[in-house]
Amino acid sequence: ARDGIRQFNSKENLSIGEIGLVPCAIGGTQISEWRRGGPLYKQLLSRALAALQGGGVIRAILWYQGESDTRSQEDAKLYKKRLAKFFTNIRSDLKLPELPVVQQQKGLFYRWRRLCGGGDSSLQEQLSINIERPQ
Repeated sequence: ARDGIRQFNSKENLSIGEIGLVPCAIGGTQISEWRRGGPLYKQLLSRALAALQGGGVIRAILWYQGESDTRSQEDAKLYKKRLAKFFTNIRSDLKLPELPVVQQQKGLFYRWRRLCGGGDSSLQEQLSINIERPQ
């Protein structure tokens, strides 16, 4: 495995260039906390814009959030609408209307919450979002 990693990391084989991440994650948050104008949204936007100032290029959003939205039926049902609005807003504010989104799927923790009475539709809401094209 080490030889494979060394080979991958060699300059001859690295055709995609450098990849940088702009960390903005805050564990245990709900999508409503990431609304436009809120502190988490402002922090995310500020960090993304700072990365651009240094000559960076934003190529995609990696979105790994959603389990906290399974706590109630109301949050689960509103998840799709809220997340789609978030993606539309961030693309607009970054002036990147076609910015791709890589989204994680909720895992086993979601299923445990469902068994305990949490939201049972948020996974379907998450999976039904058209993240390739702004709505």
